Amino acid sequence: MPRDSRSDQEESGISLTTMKNPAGSTSEDTEVTERLISNPDPIKHNLNIDEFDESLDDWIDVPWYRRPSIFFLAPPFLLFTTAFGAVAVPRLNITLDLLCRQHLLFLNPLIDPQELPSIRGPNVNEQCQTPAIHSLTSTFILILSLISGLLSAITAPRLGSLSDSYGRRYPLCICSFGLLVAEIFTVIVAQFPESFDPNILILGAIIDGLCGSFMLGMALAYSYSSDCTAPTERAMAFAAFQGCLFLGVAVGPAMGGLLIEATGSVLPVFYAALACHAAFIIWVLLILPESLSERRQLAARRLAVTKKKQRSNRQWVWLNPREILRPLKVLCPPGDKKRSRNLILLAMTDIMIFFVEMGGTTVILLYAERIFGWRNLESGLYLSTINSVRAVVLFAVMPGVVWYFRRPKSRASLQPDSPYPDYTLPELDTPTHLESPSLDTESGGYDSLDLTIIRIAVMIEALGYTLYALSPSSSFFTMAGVITSIGGMASPTIQSTLTKSVQREKTGELLGTMALLQSLARIMGPAVFGGVYAVTVGTNIPGAVFWGLAGGLGVAIIFQFELPRVP
Repeated sequence: MPRDSRSDQEESGISLTTMKNPAGSTSEDTEVTERLISNPDPIKHNLNIDEFDESLDDWIDVPWYRRPSIFFLAPPFLLFTTAFGAVAVPRLNITLDLLCRQHLLFLNPLIDPQELPSIRGPNVNEQCQTPAIHSLTSTFILILSLISGLLSAITAPRLGSLSDSYGRRYPLCICSFGLLVAEIFTVIVAQFPESFDPNILILGAIIDGLCGSFMLGMALAYSYSSDCTAPTERAMAFAAFQGCLFLGVAVGPAMGGLLIEATGSVLPVFYAALACHAAFIIWVLLILPESLSERRQLAARRLAVTKKKQRSNRQWVWLNPREILRPLKVLCPPGDKKRSRNLILLAMTDIMIFFVEMGGTTVILLYAERIFGWRNLESGLYLSTINSVRAVVLFAVMPGVVWYFRRPKSRASLQPDSPYPDYTLPELDTPTHLESPSLDTESGGYDSLDLTIIRIAVMIEALGYTLYALSPSSSFFTMAGVITSIGGMASPTIQSTLTKSVQREKTGELLGTMALLQSLARIMGPAVFGGVYAVTVGTNIPGAVFWGLAGGLGVAIIFQFELPRVP
């Protein structure tokens, strides 16, 4: 029997011993057959033939409020992302003003304190809007990203793998705790700039990286939704969490900008963010149902023990630099070169998109502040606009497209003898029927619709970055951002196709591996594009960095066209 079919059977929860020929059937065969036939409406009874999974039985006798659902995580996750988005612009401007203050004191230690820039005020410090200060800020942010990214590249895949064995909740709390501590250091240095050096922010970046950083939070949210949804619905579930991310990043800056204007200080925004992170941790610990049953956690622990015994017994092996990249093996299932190639191409596409987005985030705001004179309010409104568009695309447009092209067939084309409206009852000796009819199992989990969505989204995003470079005005610049935000459909589609290609016990490991790659991209993106901006900001072509960003997405497009189409 092909390995993929065997894996799909084991993943679906139906043991190979019950898939015998009916002539040699057992009582287990009869039980499985009765469960499939006795439910004429699989959607009503939460039992689709192609998605049958005995893990559904784990929650039958559990009260509704203890059953895992994305609706338990999505609202607090929106609060989590709102806090993350609210402090993005104020943190950037605080960093810029702190470095500007330090630079002025270095040039003139006897300078009048009244002439130093205000750290907590909402107004623009004109003396800080120079190419030298912007270059210094870009370099410092690069250092913070480098430290946090390197550490999270080590910890994220391990925490993701641990979440398979011990549940998703505690790693989620660890991730939020790291962000909370990092914001505390920002508040301290902003409140007492005379007493603390800006380099204290590096300590916050270290703790954030050790806790997995924000990328681990996204990976764990994806893992939780993967535990709660069927494969064919997973892309929309991932899109919902991406929508929560961009809605939070849209609402957060707007609320933060208005709060700054109302109070005349940036610190209330950070206090609100700290309260949001604390509330998220309390919700996850006390209210959120665990998505992994004890049975599945034990199965993952046994698998982890087996893998550990197969590896070297040498102590401190994890200090070997190659150990950082060991989780990448999950993208290379043994004995299936075609699937490995496609999974690697999908992962490379997702990482290239993330590489560009991470590299462009800070550069876009610094460029707009330098060229168009934006500050907290204008930057916040810009972020709110483009992320609102992304949220609409992910919450409404993408689910609508997926529903339209995957809607049930007309009854005229269905087999009259089948008790199911959308599926043909499989023979027990034909395990391949347990797979989703819309997916090519050799493709790495994607179908033609997934591939089309990814390609179109990446090309639209590349167009947006090209328009950034050509923007003559603030309004045109914002329009370019709106076009870029439409490309947000690519990432959740890629992530969902990847999770459909591995065993359930490896979902957290897979997404933790993607968090590792995203952490590396988080390092390289700001390093490359921040360096380009630092070099070109004082020249006649300050927008040259956007051509580089568009070129990066051009590479992602090439990766996509290397993937074979499926019927």
